[in-house]
Order: sequence, then C-alpha cells, then structure tokens
Amino acid sequence: MSEMSSSSLRAIVPFRGDPAPLYRAGAFVVLALAANPVPAAAPIEHKLSLEFPAAGGELSIADRLQAPGAHGPLELNLGAWLAVDAPARVVSRHGAVQRVQVEPDSAGEYRLRYHGRPPAADRMLSLSPDLYWLPELADRPIVFSLDARLPQGWSAVSQGERTVDTHGEHFRISEPQEAAWFYAAPFARYMDRAGEVPVEALLQSPDPELAARYLPVTREYLAEYAGLLGPYPYASFAIVENTAETGYGMPGFTLLGPRVLRLPFILRSSLPHEIVHNWFGNGVYVGDGGNWSEGLTSYLADHREREKQGDAARHRRNTLQSYANFAREASDFPLTGFRARHSEATQAVGYGKSLFLWHMLRVRLGDQVFIAGLRDFIARHRFERAGFDDLRESFERTSGADLSDEFAQWIERTGAPILKLEPVRAEKTADGQYTLNLRLRQTQDAPAYRLRIPIAITLRDDPAAFETTVSMNTRDQTFAIALSAEPLRVDIDPQFDLFRRVDAAEIPPSFGELFGAQTLTLALPAATDPEQATAWRALADAWSARYPGARILDDDQPFDLEQPAWLFRQGNGLADPEDAQTTGAFTASGKTYDLGNHCVASVKRNAMDVPVGRLICNRPPLISALARRLPHYSRSSYVVFNAETGARVADGQWEVDDGPLTRQLGEAVQRAGLRPRPVLGSPM
Repeated sequence: MSEMSSSSLRAIVPFRGDPAPLYRAGAFVVLALAANPVPAAAPIEHKLSLEFPAAGGELSIADRLQAPGAHGPLELNLGAWLAVDAPARVVSRHGAVQRVQVEPDSAGEYRLRYHGRPPAADRMLSLSPDLYWLPELADRPIVFSLDARLPQGWSAVSQGERTVDTHGEHFRISEPQEAAWFYAAPFARYMDRAGEVPVEALLQSPDPELAARYLPVTREYLAEYAGLLGPYPYASFAIVENTAETGYGMPGFTLLGPRVLRLPFILRSSLPHEIVHNWFGNGVYVGDGGNWSEGLTSYLADHREREKQGDAARHRRNTLQSYANFAREASDFPLTGFRARHSEATQAVGYGKSLFLWHMLRVRLGDQVFIAGLRDFIARHRFERAGFDDLRESFERTSGADLSDEFAQWIERTGAPILKLEPVRAEKTADGQYTLNLRLRQTQDAPAYRLRIPIAITLRDDPAAFETTVSMNTRDQTFAIALSAEPLRVDIDPQFDLFRRVDAAEIPPSFGELFGAQTLTLALPAATDPEQATAWRALADAWSARYPGARILDDDQPFDLEQPAWLFRQGNGLADPEDAQTTGAFTASGKTYDLGNHCVASVKRNAMDVPVGRLICNRPPLISALARRLPHYSRSSYVVFNAETGARVADGQWEVDDGPLTRQLGEAVQRAGLRPRPVLGSPM
C-alpha cells in the first residue's frame, strides 16, 4: 500500500467517517419497530455489563435498558449470532438480525442477557453497529454506560469517558449517540493530552516511535480545530490500530489498519479528516435530505491542509477533474441524494461537489462570517440530526443574506454549469483608461445558474493582476470592466473557485479519464511469453469487470484510437513511437527511468484529443498487482514503480497550457500574480 496517494485512501476504505445510520443502511431497517412506539427524541439508556474472558471465546452481555415513554413490551433488533436468555424471546429473524421481545420489570426497566462467539476475535474484539451487538430501537438515539471485563493484558476503546479499576474498564457517554462501537485487544497504550482532552495511541504491539509521530500531531489538530469550531465534542481522542486494513472514523477515535497507519501522508491527510468528523458527522449527525458532512469535513480538513501547503487551487482543480471524469450524465445526481460513498461517481459528487458548495459560500461571505456560521450550526445542533436547511439557516443568521437560491441550485440540481468565453475586446477611452468587454455563456443543457465568477486581468507593467468578480444570472451575458492600464490577458476562474464542468484543455490528462470513460479499449499484447500473457489477461479481466464500458482485444486486431484505450507492454503494436517505445526509457519532470528496472504507466491525449494510456511492465507479479493499484492514481498523468520491489518511485501530472477560459490580447504573456489567500481560521 505504499504506492497510495493521500487522495486515494478513501477509495480503498469506503464509508470512512460516514455517520452510523449510513454505516448500517440496508434492509434491516424494516425490523426496527417497537411494539409500542415512543417519542423519537428521547434517548434510550443502556447499562451494559460485558464479559469476554478469553481471546477467541464467548462474549456475554447483560443490558438494563430504559426507554422513556415506553409502556409494555419492546421489540428490539439484535444480531442473529447472539443467543438470548429467557425471559426475553425471539419473535422473528431476518438474515443477520433477529427481533427480540422484552417485558418491563416492576421498575419499568427492560433487562436482557445474551451471549455468542464474535467473529474473528482471536486477536481483537470488534463490536461495530453492523453486528447489532447492542439491542436497538428504531430511530432512537442512545446513551450508555458499559462495564467490561476482558482477558488479562487486554484493554478497550469506546465512546465517552473511560475509567479503569480492579473490576475492569468502564465507559460512560451521556451525549445522545446514533450507535455504539467497542473494540478491545492487547493494546500497547500511549498517552498525551491536548489541554484537558486525553489523546491516546492504541497499537497492536509496542511501537513508541510510531506513537511519538501521531500524538503530537493529534494534539496539534485538536487544539487547532477547537479554536476554529469550538470545544472538542468528546471526552478523548484515540488513534487505534486495527488488525484489518481499515480507515474508519468513530466518535472519539479513528480505527486504522497496520499498513494504513504507517503510511507517511496519513498524519496530514486522513488524520485531520477523522478529527474534524467529531464535529461534523459524529458531533452533529446527518439528517434527512442528503449527507452534508463528508463534503464539509473534506473542505475543513483536506482542502485546508492544501491551503497550508499553498496548493489549494490545484486541489480544487483535481476535484473538478474527478467530477468531470466520473460524474457523467448517467452517474451524476444531486447532493440531496448522497448518502455514502460506494464508487468514484458518488465520491465525486458527495465529497467533491459538496466541498465546492462550502468553498463558494466562504468566498461569498468572507472567512469570519463563514466560521461564525459553522459555530452557530454546531451550537444549535450538537448531538442532534441536522440537514442542509439547518446549515443554510445558520449561515443566513450570521450573514444576514438570503441563501435559499444559492443552496437550492447546488444541492437540489443535478449537474454543473459549463462556461464558454467568447472573443474579448479592449478599448482605450478618451481619458487614457481602458474598458475590457467580454462575453460569457453558460452552455450546459440545463437552465442558467446564478454564478459569481472570478476574473483576473493581467495589465501592462503591473506584476499584480486586477481581480474582480462578476455576477452572471443568465445563459448569455456581456460585461464591461473599467481598467487603469492596458489589459494583456484575461483569465476566467483562474484558481478554480467555481463548481463547474471543466473543459479537458484546462486539466492534465489523467488515468481517471480512462477509468471513467463510457467506452474503453484494453489492448493486450498479442506477441508475448505465456507468463506475461496470463498477467496481462488477469489485469484486463479485473478492469473490464470493474468498468462496464471496457472491452478487451489483442493488439493485432484492427481498431483505431478514436476512443479511450489502454495499450499494454513495451512494443505494443498499436503504441505511438514515443520515448518509452523507442529508447527503453521514460522521462517525466526532468527525470529519466529505464524500463528494465521500472514499470511505467502514463496517459496522453492523441491528435484527436482522446486519452490513450500506456502501461509498460515486464514483471508479471507487478502487472497483476497494478490492476488494483493504478485506479488509486486517478488524478495522475504518470506513475513509475520499481520493477523489483513494486514501490512507487514517482507520480505526477503533465503541465497544462492556457485553456479556453484564457484570452491573450496580443503577444502571449504569463498571468500576473494573484492575491495570496489566508488559511481558513488564520489571522487575517
């Protein structure tokens, strides 16, 4: 997994950070019925005693449950892998879930005991909501206390405050929760503090150096985001090492696989993302009308990290590139329809388009008002479900603006605007000033969007661009801009601040163009040895199964390159005679890699503006592995691997020339400098 880029982690660990109701969305919801329905707002209180005396052994749980407003028997959902003790009884089963009926005792409490052998618990006890280990009632939040007795040398993590004594470990959470998680293992525990908040690293084996990498950075982020968003919502935060390769965010902790945990970029990418989820998704829960939390968290964590690095514009361009590649007409949908990520298209919309909603809102309102809106939203809806409308109302309160049209067009509509810049004309006025006349059109089939479009104009003898924003509310609009000096160049949306469908000429060719294409040819080398032929066939079969528009053929079969294609192996009969085909070497970003010791994937657009990928590799084991690895680089133009070890050596994007939203008004000049932008929440 060392080849993964920070932007690709979500592709291998789907649903990372998704709120609990989405985590368990599915057919089992139909079972969540009470014999006597109770008010949805009142939390169910669980008092749990958990015993797990031996690794790999049986788990026993006793639950004393209070359900405010309930009278008579309750019917609760419980995992079918658990046996229920009398007097509770099973009334029905549906797949992995059973419905259990419980009568109240004389004090009005519902008591039940149950036991079973949890899956794969030799090294770690993992109790997540999809196991239905905690009896649940439909659509009711919970609070709980939990007393746990575990094998000697084991310890646990869950929500809420943790205490330890001679009787075991104890957890208590009094804030309403959507679900409960509990993990236990023979952890090596390392402790730090972020102010009053305990910070821990729970590792599967002692590794003080790894803990020393994570704890200071975690402390830094907790303080940073508390300053931005308000007090951290939970009693503690822990980085927990899983036995499986995961990347999940739970209330108060994140669960990372052994290899994921050790990837160098996780500290500055996934870690802040999971920390921010404690405010959004696990601090304010996602209600009806679409999952807003992933895009907002991505903006406040991933995008903000790129702001620190001075690379936010490229990040936004990459986000638009993913949308263009994967959210095509048939796979696009409105943000109100996003629940969780399960494909490149759902990520492009649910994370990418949503990220742009918050970015455009911030640009419109200004940083201080935007932050005030976030804090208002958190204060009003802490540990409650909320939706896009609640966010809109918070920003309207702090800004005094009517944002109903702004929100409606970006969350309720499918698609994006497409901008076209018509010829630009500059006129010198009688007083020696200039007027720049430009015409913009929205060319999408859908009705016009209401847009605020940034424009940068390069002026003669001025190192700083003239920057302005125009409002466009119709499909075809002309603007006259007064200038103090001669304009030399015009750039529309130069920093990709506007959510739109970008033209291919604005973005570098990428593997995502191939993987997201409606039709894709996978051209196998006909002349190769049997071992390589088997490896190439396995790769092609994997991609054709994953990408419905893909077809496989041998390179000695006739076809043209008018549609996207992958050409496999050096010497492929259809490949263009470029460096990697004629010299035995590949050059990118000023470095040359010989093909005897490296495997190379690259993509360029041909004379017909069609993306053509080239994959050159002579090591069959690595060829087979690339079927899984290359899709993680959907935004890259090239990637180079060490042929012997399989380690990634380099990856990057080709440079892009001026696109169709740039106009030179004479001799070509470089764009003048743009105003620096502060990191969100930093001193102005």
